[in-house]
Amino acid sequence: DREAINGIYRSAGCGSGGPGSHPVCASSMEQLCVGSCGGGQQDMATFLPGAFGPGSSAVSARTFEADLEAHKSCASRCVSEGVVISASRADAAEKALETLQRCGVVQLQGAYDLKSLDRFQQA
Repeated sequence: DREAINGIYRSAGCGSGGPGSHPVCASSMEQLCVGSCGGGQQDMATFLPGAFGPGSSAVSARTFEADLEAHKSCASRCVSEGVVISASRADAAEKALETLQRCGVVQLQGAYDLKSLDRFQQA
């Protein structure tokens, strides 16, 4: 099923254009899955048959609990470290992408500066 998601990244040109080449490229696999099934628009058993439906492998309670704890830890980190990135940082584009992929949201402080916006568009 990861291959199906990787196919979406490839078709959007993410490999050659980088994270700024298409909105899909800055999305995590989880974000793509959530976006695909949002509002019941997609039958997830058809979209990712190995992960959903009768042919999918069962998830043990132990695995689920570990994944839930990892999610909670990640969410706590997003809250404690915040999601605000200064657009004037030399590594702002990389840090913003990392925060977006980890937390699902990023706020670019000072991104109204035209030089900084140009730098983000180039990244």
